Amino acid sequence: MSMPLVQREICVDDTRLTFLEREPEQDAGRAPIVLLHGIAASAWTLEALIAELPRDRRVVAFHLPGSNLPDRATLSDVTLAGLARQVRDAVRMLGLERPVMLGHSHGGAISLQMAASFADDVSGLILLAPAHPFLLRERWLVAFYNSWIGNIFGHSIGRFPDWMQDLGFRRLLGPKGRKMRIDWKPYRDPFRQRDNVVQLLRLLKTWNADMDALGVQIKARAIAAPTLFLWGDADSIVPIKTAPALEQCMQQWELVTLRGIGHLPNEEAVAECGSAMRAWLDGGR
Repeated sequence: MSMPLVQREICVDDTRLTFLEREPEQDAGRAPIVLLHGIAASAWTLEALIAELPRDRRVVAFHLPGSNLPDRATLSDVTLAGLARQVRDAVRMLGLERPVMLGHSHGGAISLQMAASFADDVSGLILLAPAHPFLLRERWLVAFYNSWIGNIFGHSIGRFPDWMQDLGFRRLLGPKGRKMRIDWKPYRDPFRQRDNVVQLLRLLKTWNADMDALGVQIKARAIAAPTLFLWGDADSIVPIKTAPALEQCMQQWELVTLRGIGHLPNEEAVAECGSAMRAWLDGGR
C-alpha cells in the first residue's frame, strides 16, 4: 500500500508555501521528485500522477501562486526567475538533493528555468506540455489579461457559474479527454478567491519578458539535465509542433507523443504518462 499524501508548509523568504508530500516506502537512495502544477491549478491536480510514480522515491508537490494561498500570503517575486529561485530554496530546505523536476505547463516553464539557472540542483526533467519561450501564440492572450478590460475579465471569472467555467476548461482537452468525466473543481477554486486572481495577474505582467529572458539563456547554453517530454498531439494551448524549437536547447531529451490528448495529460492520460515516466526513471535517473 502506497504511503499517503500529507499536506505540509514551509516558510521561504517570509512566504509560506504549502506542499503535498509522500515519503518513500523504502529508502533506495534514488533522486526525489518535485512536482510543479500549471497556472490556475494546484498540487492536487497532480495527485493521480503522483500515484503513478515509483514508491521508492520521496515526492513533493508544491502549491504555487494562485492556488489557495494561505492567510492572504503574498509573494515578493512572481517572475519566472523569482519562482524558480524560491522553489530551489524550498527544495534545499526540505533536504531534497538534486531532484527530478516534474512540471506541467507553467510548472514546466519554472522547471526549465531551474535547470537553466541552477543546473547543479536538478538531476532531470519530466515536462508535460511545458510553457516555453518559443510558444508565441500565447502572447496575445497575455497582452489581453494585462489590459484594463482583461484585468476586469480575470477578476470576473470566479463569479461565472460552474457550467460556464467547466465549458472553458473543456477546451483544454483533446478528443480522448472530452469523452472522460473530469472533476473541474480543483481548477475552478483558484478563481473563487480574489487573492489568487491578483497573484495570477501579477504573474502575467512579466510573462513575455520572462520567457524572452529564458529563451536567450537556453539558446546561449543548452540545458544539460536529461529530459522527458510528455506531449499531447491535440494540445491547442501548447501545440506539439512547438516542441522542436525547445528541443534544440536541450542536450539530452526524449519525446513521448500522447495520441488524442490535449493540454491536460495529468487528467487525460494518467496511465500512459505513468508508464512512460517509470520507464524513463528506471533508466538510471
